[in-house]
Amino acid sequence: MTKSCKNLVNAYIEWLRQNISIKEINGIYEITTPFLDRHNDHLQIYVKKSDGGLILTDNGQTITNLRLSGFEFTPEKRQILNSNLKSFGIQLIDEELVAKTTPEDFPQKKHNLIQAILYISSCNIL
Repeated sequence: MTKSCKNLVNAYIEWLRQNISIKEINGIYEITTPFLDRHNDHLQIYVKKSDGGLILTDNGQTITNLRLSGFEFTPEKRQILNSNLKSFGIQLIDEELVAKTTPEDFPQKKHNLIQAILYISSCNIL
């Protein structure tokens, strides 16, 4: 069973590799993931260099999509949002979900940002 489970995990990793695309736009990298938002659009995150580290962001898409769906932030909902973002290690800066990281911590921070986007865009927490 262990070997077959490892094969399943390897198949999942290969599926991720085949379904992630990267495009450079003026020195910023756009990563399109196989994960879908509430509108069935592929999640995209953006990576740029900053002071020896990296900044990962959703470019404001998560909050914009919520607002376009008619969602309004009350002070209480904003507090819930910030609390949930903090649990993922993500900040809300000018309506963008942002993770500051190093190249070594990139995989975990990328994963956390995607989890935060999926969690928040579902509106289950707000």
